[in-house]
This record gives sequence, C-alpha cells and structure tokens, in this order.
Amino acid sequence: MHNGQKAGKASDMYSRQEVGKVSGIDSSQKVDGGSGVRNTQKVKSESRALWEMVFPEDTQQFLDYYDTFVADHNKIYMDFVDGQAVAMLHRNPYRICMGNLQADTSYIVAVATREEYRHQGRMKKLLLEAFADSFREGEPFVYLMPVSEKIYLPFGFRTVYYQNILTLGSVFAPAVPKEEEVEVRAASVEEPGVTAHGQAVSGAGIRCGQKVGDGIGSYGGRAASGAGIRYGQRVNDGAGIICRRAQHSQLAGLADFSERVLSESGVVHTKRDTAYYERIWKEQEAVNGGILLFYTEEEPDEACGKTGWNEGTDEAYGKTEWREGADEACGKTGGEIYAETGGSNSGIKLRLRGWCFTGLEDAAEVWELVLDTKNPFLYAQALRAVTEHFREELPVKVSGLLPGTEIAGVSSREYAWRPMTMVRITNLYALAEKIRAPKPFACFLHIKDEWIPQNNGWFSLQVSGRGGRLEKIDNPGSDGAAQEPGAYVKVAQAQNGVCWEAAQEQFGACGRVVSELPCLEMTIQELTDALFGIRPHPVLEAAGIEPLHPLYFNELV
Repeated sequence: MHNGQKAGKASDMYSRQEVGKVSGIDSSQKVDGGSGVRNTQKVKSESRALWEMVFPEDTQQFLDYYDTFVADHNKIYMDFVDGQAVAMLHRNPYRICMGNLQADTSYIVAVATREEYRHQGRMKKLLLEAFADSFREGEPFVYLMPVSEKIYLPFGFRTVYYQNILTLGSVFAPAVPKEEEVEVRAASVEEPGVTAHGQAVSGAGIRCGQKVGDGIGSYGGRAASGAGIRYGQRVNDGAGIICRRAQHSQLAGLADFSERVLSESGVVHTKRDTAYYERIWKEQEAVNGGILLFYTEEEPDEACGKTGWNEGTDEAYGKTEWREGADEACGKTGGEIYAETGGSNSGIKLRLRGWCFTGLEDAAEVWELVLDTKNPFLYAQALRAVTEHFREELPVKVSGLLPGTEIAGVSSREYAWRPMTMVRITNLYALAEKIRAPKPFACFLHIKDEWIPQNNGWFSLQVSGRGGRLEKIDNPGSDGAAQEPGAYVKVAQAQNGVCWEAAQEQFGACGRVVSELPCLEMTIQELTDALFGIRPHPVLEAAGIEPLHPLYFNELV
C-alpha cells in the first residue's frame, strides 16, 4: 500500500552487522548536495530506473508525479559502478512548525540499493554525505519513514512517531429519518503483522444518533465483531458531518484552516501552505485518491454579529462560497462557509470542520483525518462519512489521527500501531535554537556522536523562553579533569549567559553570580530521546525543557 508500508522507501536488506563495512571499490557520487551539481535529467532518469527496480509496487503514474513535482527541487545522492547507479537516497525539503518556531529540515526517502550490491557499505556512505550536508545547511534534524527500524538505529535515528491505524470493515442500515438512529460499525480486518503492541486487533460497533448526510443508502458488508455502544442524543442541535471532495480552488483556504488547527493542537508538524497542498493534490491524483473535506450544517446566526464575509463562487457545486472571520462572541475562529443557493436547504450553511487524504491502489486508504474539535461524536460521524465514500471498496484503512483523538464507540483495542517516523539530529547548534524552558537554564553537555564529528565533544547549553544557544567548549573541569555524569562545575554567570573561559580561571571576573552547573553526558540517541519526548532526562525535565513532542508527520512518498 501507498501509506506507511511504502513511506520510508528503505531497503530492509541492509543488516546492522555490516554497518561498519565500507567498500573501497567505488566512490559515491553526490548529486546536488554539497557538490552544487543540479539534478540533471540523466540523474533523475538513473534514479527512476533504480526506483522501479527496487520498488516495483509503485505505479508509473505515481513516479511521473514524483519526477515532476518532487525531484525537481530535492537532492539526490547516488552510488555508481561502471557508470550505472546501484544505490541512492533522496533528501526532500520540508519546513517544520514547532509551536511559534519553524525550521527547515529534510525528509529522506527512496533509500535503495540493488540487491547484488547490498552489504557493501554503500548506503552508509550516502547517509553520511546526507548528514554532512544537513549539518552544513543548518538543519536541526532529518527524518524518514522506515520499512524497518533496525536499518537506521545504528546511524543515530530514533522512532519518534507511531501512527495509529483503524480498519473500518462495513457500514450497515439504510438511510433513516433524522430522529432515528444510524448505526456505524468499525470492524477491523485481521491482517498479518497489523497488531496493537502485539495484541490482535478486534472489532467494535459504533451506534450514534447523528445525521451523517442525505442520500445515504444501505450497504451489506461484512459483519463487525464486538458489541455496539449506543448514543441516542443528537449533537449540535442536529448538525451532522457531511463529506465532500475538495475542489482545487479551495486549497489556499484549506492551507490556512489546517495550519491553524494543527498549530492549536500543539503538534510538531510540516508547514501547511498552498504549495504543500498543491503537491498533496497531485500526489493523491497519482494514487487514485483525493482530499475530502468535512462540514457541519449551521443555521444563520444573526445574533453573533458576523460581518466581513467575502463571497466567491464554487461552480462545481452550484453554491456560494463564504469565508468567515474570527467571531469571538460565538466562540468560533473562522472557516470556509458554503451558503446554499436554492432548494429545500436554502439558507443552511456548511461550516468546514476538517479534512482527510484518500488513496485507492491495492485497497482503500484514508490518512490524516483531522477535525477542528475533540468531540468524539463528530469523529464517529466522520468515520461513517468515510465508509460511505468508499462504500464500494470497503474495508478502508484509516490512519494518522491526531494524538489523543477519541471516537465515540471505538476503544483503544481497535487500533493497530506502526512505527512511522524516525528522527536523526544533524546539527546540534540549530536544534538548540528550537528548544525552550520557562526559566533560564544552563548546563554542560558531553555528546557522543559516532557519525557527525561536529556534534561530538563538550558544549555549553543555555535555554530560556525565547530559545536556546549552544557553544563548543573545552572540558569544563578544573585542571582538565574529566567530569563524571551528574557532576557540577562552578562557573561565573554573566548577565547574558556564561563566561566560560573566566569561569575556569577566575570566578566572577566577568559575571555577577557564581553558580554550579550540571555536567550531562549522553549519546546523540539519548539526547534525541530526551528532546523528542521518548525518554525524559531527569535534569532536563526538572528544568522544564519543552520536548519537541508530540510529532505528527504523515507525509508519504
């Protein structure tokens, strides 16, 4: 399938035992990267041929999309033998949002080696070249979506995001009047390897009394296991979720809406702008999918004093498009509104509430289903709308819900989980700028990084609410004595930081306060664990260092 299984594009034939083995037969050729060579048509042609050989499941339609809309601005690293490409990886640029901070990073994809050239250290060389360029370009980290975690653990990658998966097997019951009940069932389909922490995924029914949309017919699918949970009340005075395919003219508005929703949810995510959704639009076309938008019906509310609505035309639906400004009195923050132009629903407006991406290759898939609410009943309706959309292709696999999402009638045992995203810190200095603490904090760090020498050694770290600053230093111990983990060193703190040189020779020469700062020793993997919320470090946690967590990366390729 196109989503998690294919996302990382990594050859899982690369064993940990072979990591240190480097072939001296051939030199790797870096394309674009630090050499400054452009991604020529020849290079892209070589890359595509290797891609087709290693990843035969990808369609020509998808590869055409990738060549046109991704490979035109990424960096390709290749290893050649007798002029023929035998190994490659791609660095695709993305901007990441971390609260009110942003950073440029790279998403590593298309990690591939021809079978007869594996276990010769070729991928190691390409990865190290990518790391070096990432450091030089000031990227705090790179990330990838692996076929197998064990391939990348030796290179300092850590798994920071596990994607949830919910398989919807069927939808039952014909359309009924609003006052009656509509049954929705979320039935999992047992698959080898799809488990929730080693436990089999079971099915449960959803029963909710909300309207989902007009014109819903019956579907006689496979039965769901598990008992249903009944919810008799309606939500939001009868407003139910309505699902429609997005139109290309809506992408700019969707970008603004989704960026606001994700930012307010507090997740670390890829920046959503119009260019991002232009690529998503083309990518979904390449996998026979698209973008679905979720709406709720709303009556005009003159008491809210809504003003400043800009009118446009959506000819595809024969409706008038409205954009609503912030209306604090009503507790709303804006969104796209559609006003019906005629018929029995005249005057009813549809308020944009969320989105999801769809694909249909080997089977139906939906990912990143997000609403601008935590209401579990509306999420249940959205699932019903999705299964109705795919009524002829069920079951459908839904993945990438926001962390903490609750769905009425779906228990935690319904979900499977897969390791989706691994992160590798590439530039400690750039990363330090992105971490914050509620009160000023300083410490010494002794970092061990096997693959990026600039990240090795002793550093001073200073963090405040505005961000952090990292400096390379000599051993902070007196008389050059190495410090044990957990030790404290006296330093003179200047008003704007620590005066390291004076601190080692004459305390107080450049500062006002003599303090004792902790010395922390850890590997780059342990630092990743601490800063990305995997395994908190007691000193950093006590200082209130805010982890870059939770992450929410669902980009494909």
